[in-house]
Amino acid sequence: MRTAVVVLVVAALTLVGCSQPAASAAPSAAGPPTELPGTSWVLQGISGAELGTGVPTIEFGTDGTVSGSAGCNTFNGTYTVDGSSISFGPLATTKMACPVADTAVETAFLAGLAGAKTWSIQALFLTLEGVAKMTFTPA
Repeated sequence: MRTAVVVLVVAALTLVGCSQPAASAAPSAAGPPTELPGTSWVLQGISGAELGTGVPTIEFGTDGTVSGSAGCNTFNGTYTVDGSSISFGPLATTKMACPVADTAVETAFLAGLAGAKTWSIQALFLTLEGVAKMTFTPA
């Protein structure tokens, strides 16, 4: 009888261990993301510039693609990460007319992406640095 109980306990623990969800790059109760693929972010600041009514967002695909809103227009393209280095491929954007305040932020945001050199995630903040310093929080 004792052997049967031990076998059942071991079998149950094995099944529980096999049914654990896969690790994710998204924020969870376990902590903030540590990698970019599969995450989405909202711009909180860009080199001290005031944000307009349209707030830029960015989503990093698991396949090396990137997309989001530059504040008014949408964009998409590619990104490459090598350690703490980051670069963005050419980004395609829509060309809608935007309020002046949003256009200024959009121009600075797209220039910041084009000139980004490094990335880091600390606590719940993503920072991209290069020609500008941009800080994001999870979307």
